[in-house]
Amino acid sequence: MTKLDVEVIHMLWLIYAMAIVIPAAFLLLRAMWKPAAAWLHYLAAASLYTAGVIAAGTVYDILQHHEVFMTTVHRIFLNPLFLGAAGYLGVYAIHLLLWSGWTAGKKRI
Repeated sequence: MTKLDVEVIHMLWLIYAMAIVIPAAFLLLRAMWKPAAAWLHYLAAASLYTAGVIAAGTVYDILQHHEVFMTTVHRIFLNPLFLGAAGYLGVYAIHLLLWSGWTAGKKRI
């Protein structure tokens, strides 16, 4: 295994771990501080708007320059603001699923 392979494996483990740790932190924050739920929702709305505007702008730019190729469309993944907004939406969605499962289980008891 090369050094690059080891670095890729370490990065993948970090991504997997953060996909568990961050939603769990959201759950704890939400359980301990009631206004946190509203702030998490506001940040999700802002992230969704940001990701949507960047995606629409990228598609518009590609269509204007007649560069409709599979590789050109992936240019959007080079935008760190898009990646940050979409990444937050991913962990936010996991947090919502966990929260709804937890609260549904509490209602049955």
